[in-house]
Amino acid sequence: LVQVKKSAKRATRFYLDNNQIWQPTKDRAFAATVGGTVRIKAGTIGGFMMSINDGSWFRVKRVD
Repeated sequence: LVQVKKSAKRATRFYLDNNQIWQPTKDRAFAATVGGTVRIKAGTIGGFMMSINDGSWFRVKRVD
């Protein structure tokens, strides 16, 4: 993770070092900090799942 942004009107966005931007599909609390390790995998029903620092998996969508 190179940047984590959360605004009042939009959900949290995760900026990765490969210039990808991902956003969770549901609003929730995250223990994400710059420099954290992110893993992304294909979900079983489609879409994608993300794990930050080997934590729990949650659904995400790619923004850019």
